[in-house]
Amino acid sequence: MIDPREHIYHDDPADGHPDVRTELNGVNYFFTGNGHILAALQVASGGEGTPAGLIIMDPDRPAMKRQALTFDPGGGFGGTMLSLALAGRVLVPSGWCAGRIMEGPLPVIHLTWQAGLLTVTERLFCPDSGSPVLVRDIVISGMEPRGALSLCTAVPGTEIASDLTASEDGTVRLALAYTLTPEIGVALRTVPAAPDSSTAAAFWRRRTEISTGSSMLNRLFRDSTVNLASVVSAAGVVDASIWQYCREWVRDHSFMAVGLTLAGFHEKARVLLARLLHEFVSDEGDCVDSSERRGSDEVELDQNGALLYALHTHACWSGDYSLIRDDWETIKKVADYPFRKEFIHPESGLLCNTRDYWERHALHGIERGIELSYQFWPCLGLLRAAAFARFLGEDTTARRWQDRAGRLRSAILEHPRYAMHDRRGFIKRRAPDGSVQETIFPSPAAGLPPGVPLAADIDHSLNPDTASVFPIALGFVDPGSLPARRTMEQMELLWNQMWTRGGHGRYNQTSEPDSAGPWPFASLMVARAAAECGDLDNVLRTLRWLDGLPEAASGSWFEMYGSRIAPPYPQNGIIPWTWAELIMLFVFHLLGVRCSGDGISVRPRLLPDTGPWRAALRVRSAVLHIDLIPETGRTSFDLRTDMTVVSRQRDELLFAWPKRDSRLTLFLPAGGTAKK
Repeated sequence: MIDPREHIYHDDPADGHPDVRTELNGVNYFFTGNGHILAALQVASGGEGTPAGLIIMDPDRPAMKRQALTFDPGGGFGGTMLSLALAGRVLVPSGWCAGRIMEGPLPVIHLTWQAGLLTVTERLFCPDSGSPVLVRDIVISGMEPRGALSLCTAVPGTEIASDLTASEDGTVRLALAYTLTPEIGVALRTVPAAPDSSTAAAFWRRRTEISTGSSMLNRLFRDSTVNLASVVSAAGVVDASIWQYCREWVRDHSFMAVGLTLAGFHEKARVLLARLLHEFVSDEGDCVDSSERRGSDEVELDQNGALLYALHTHACWSGDYSLIRDDWETIKKVADYPFRKEFIHPESGLLCNTRDYWERHALHGIERGIELSYQFWPCLGLLRAAAFARFLGEDTTARRWQDRAGRLRSAILEHPRYAMHDRRGFIKRRAPDGSVQETIFPSPAAGLPPGVPLAADIDHSLNPDTASVFPIALGFVDPGSLPARRTMEQMELLWNQMWTRGGHGRYNQTSEPDSAGPWPFASLMVARAAAECGDLDNVLRTLRWLDGLPEAASGSWFEMYGSRIAPPYPQNGIIPWTWAELIMLFVFHLLGVRCSGDGISVRPRLLPDTGPWRAALRVRSAVLHIDLIPETGRTSFDLRTDMTVVSRQRDELLFAWPKRDSRLTLFLPAGGTAKK
């Protein structure tokens, strides 16, 4: 049984400098990194913590915020700020304003602020893709020609103090380089000028680009692609919630790999997937969660399917099947593991255990039963694995997996007693006797702190649950079907449950063992399903909610928005999964671009009043340029392309794989969906 102490963290955000806290008033975290160094510019405008502190981390070693390499126990990140003095008088800084700017393909964090009458502009970026170096390019303007200025900044163990002279135009220029070293952590030095960044630009040039008539959409997509690629190390290490858990999950990382793939970073996604196969799958085929291997009754069976889904997405988009060939024996174990005898429910053929999708377990009141996610994901993964088997010529294995997936799908949707839906649409969980598990009751041994909903003396309902939308979002059922429509109606009950600021809770908050509040990535899961259902107003509501949160300036959202009880729980961290969800929403659902063994299908669903969309995506060895042009009064679509059209079916076009860079222009009805 899972030890309840696993959920307890002893890092108290009230202990020490305010900078140990993640949730500072008005804070934004602007991330940058190249896989060898990871940095975040903390801009805290609300008077708590360092107003503009530089957080530098080793991307291969997830850590709490107080363990960042530039953190000083006495001064937090204050030493990393620039201190300026004229004639021995220290100037008071004010007016920090930060943002991310694309300088060509290179993402650069810009910070401007005032020091008395002087204006300071800083640019932070990694100049190449292979060295653990961050550059801070500084321009100070407003000086007297040839005037003198003193500048000071530091990292733990090193201080830079320079006397500088302004040029004839009254500006001072200085560049600093921060380098990770095994001996001292961060080495700080001045460099003659900002170094050439052509190698970094070459990496970022791979990034999927989407441009719309909405600055909000453009910013959300850009920041998601940049942030996700920045935080994953060159070895494929990434904290599932930065500064929060310091742990890794096959599920989270599989979705990140999908996000990286759709964002154009095929090579980085491959490294992440290879690490999952080599380090996070046991000899039996079960997958690690929370950096732990579980007993069979507590293993998260969805993770096997999520990993296979991610592997298939990467192979189809990149055209690189080497990972499938090289690790085929491991992949077969991943595909077969959920169908071991100890999981099979004899009467229905569905899969049983004592864990739920959101990691609640027996101590939280989860009884042995049939979880929807533990049926859907193994089924979807098995279908993807069958495609691999056919590709490798293992037709017998492919047929066995296809048949097994077909039986499981039939049971999920059609079993007379155990089908995973009822009058409410998809349900979360059934007991072995077929009854719906509606409520849970925690054990006193769960160690729940006072104040969390699951510890309250109320009924703790399991339904509805946002994980129920996956079959809709991923085409397992027709989005117009009755179970799909009813499920989406139930999702409305999860919006603004115990709060009024918007967003979906991940499930009915009465059964929440953590703090009550909305979760960005769970809200985006619902938005993805809403896009498939054609409910674009629902999608816009979620995107506007995200854009209205204070952290939208940097595109770095917390795991959830509520009063986190820390300790015993960890304080809130930044979730990379959220960036992956946004990328999937834009590319897979709104642009509607999907790659399979048959070719590239396109089925766009443009959000209303967002103008034409233009995109450039890496697809195997080519770049696919797409222009989507909505036209008022148009009732059917028209297209211009240099690709080969394989078929037109209803609102979807299928193209053969392009062998060179190609272009597709679609003229759409102003409503947004291409109708034949």
